[in-house]
Amino acid sequence: MTLTVVRRSRLYDLDTFARAAGAHPDLVRRLVALGLLEPERDAAGELWFTPAQLITLATPNAPGPDALRARNRFPQRNGEPTCC
Repeated sequence: MTLTVVRRSRLYDLDTFARAAGAHPDLVRRLVALGLLEPERDAAGELWFTPAQLITLATPNAPGPDALRARNRFPQRNGEPTCC
């Protein structure tokens, strides 16, 4: 029989992980559902994330929060959209 010991101090629960990543817990749940993050689950079904997964979520090529705003989807001149 093999016994695996998990050090809980090295793992983050969902809320702590989301706060550290600067993301909403629902977004983290969706990333898990899509298979982009693979946390461990305890007997109660709670999600536990490793520090390596935090690094995975914070990739250097990810766009910043301003890139997700609609005003940045159109060319701008002097701060005003030039779509028309």
